[in-house]
Amino acid sequence: MVTSAPRAGLVSSRVTIGFNKTATECLDRLADWLGQTKTDVTNKAVTLYELIESRKREGWQIAFTRTRKDGSTEVQPIHII
Repeated sequence: MVTSAPRAGLVSSRVTIGFNKTATECLDRLADWLGQTKTDVTNKAVTLYELIESRKREGWQIAFTRTRKDGSTEVQPIHII
């Protein structure tokens, strides 16, 4: 269950979520890294996941890219199953 106190007037629904151990650890780590509540992190995660899925349905491919020291670009496709 997401138990962080919501900001006044911003809650449109409440849900109970059962996270497995890995997801719980990731949520805790993200909240710590970002200095945000678990509710805020969860809201961002759901919003990001919806964006990714909508782009995939439009034919986009999702990937990480980075520039190597030699100037070439490395592309790592992301596959969410």
